[in-house]
Amino acid sequence: MPLHRALPVTFCLLAMPLAADDLLVLPSGLEVTLQEVLWEDEAETGRFRFIVPTIAAPGGADGVMLDDMLLLCRDFALPVQRALRPGWAELVISFASEPSEFGVMNAEIVQFFEGFGIDGDDCIWSEF
Repeated sequence: MPLHRALPVTFCLLAMPLAADDLLVLPSGLEVTLQEVLWEDEAETGRFRFIVPTIAAPGGADGVMLDDMLLLCRDFALPVQRALRPGWAELVISFASEPSEFGVMNAEIVQFFEGFGIDGDDCIWSEF
């Protein structure tokens, strides 16, 4: 469902133990920081939004984003979602070149996002 059709939906911001300026270095070498987590109650989906400044550069994340998103889903987002929203079966991991307001289009910001279904302890990529 396109973002503009998903609104209005109740979103709650989670205060994460990971501070906004804490840097995570992924196995691919991409460096990410968590911008925010949003809970989409109606769709039972957690949205984990990360800032990755290098994706704005040409070739900045070629061929590694899906693997990195899958890793973040399995090792970071899934445990958080399970603890706070047990039974929810979907996650979205997004990367943006700089912080942005959720649902607001900005042609200056490069963004990628992928959805994942939950199967046991695994995240399964799902095409939108």
